[in-house]
Amino acid sequence: MAQGAKSIVNSAVASAVALFLWASGIGAAEAATEPPQTTYYLVVHGSPTAGKDAEYNTWYLQHHLPDMLALPGVISGQRFVLAEDQDRVFDPKTQKYMIIFKIRTNNLKAVFRELERRSKAKLIVMSPAFDGSTVTSAAFVPLGPEVFATESAKKRAAAAVAATGVQ
Repeated sequence: MAQGAKSIVNSAVASAVALFLWASGIGAAEAATEPPQTTYYLVVHGSPTAGKDAEYNTWYLQHHLPDMLALPGVISGQRFVLAEDQDRVFDPKTQKYMIIFKIRTNNLKAVFRELERRSKAKLIVMSPAFDGSTVTSAAFVPLGPEVFATESAKKRAAAAVAATGVQ
């Protein structure tokens, strides 16, 4: 490649990187010094105070979820309710609801410290419908990419099961 063309390519690459950093809200100095961020999944199980499901769900959607999403690093949250039609693994009295928060940060402990600080300062709104004694939570990191079922994978799995004779 001629020197002039090489210079144009280098300049275009530098411009593309600068545009990406600008669009991402990352300054050049931050990009050089910030460690890469890890994606965590905070899984929280809990239940409302007996007889207060409606109040609990209203509080969760209108107050708690927005309060949690306002924490630095918390980028999403999705709520779930325990399915009725299953052999219960969880106790519906203490683990009826679950939420999974997606957190992207290079300092998970700092996210939890900020959560604690805001809770103590009453910046996170609580509700009498929230039964704190039922809450369990833990943060997880993925072991690999999300894997989706494909027809060929289903056929391979069915063949493997058939080969073992296990039904």
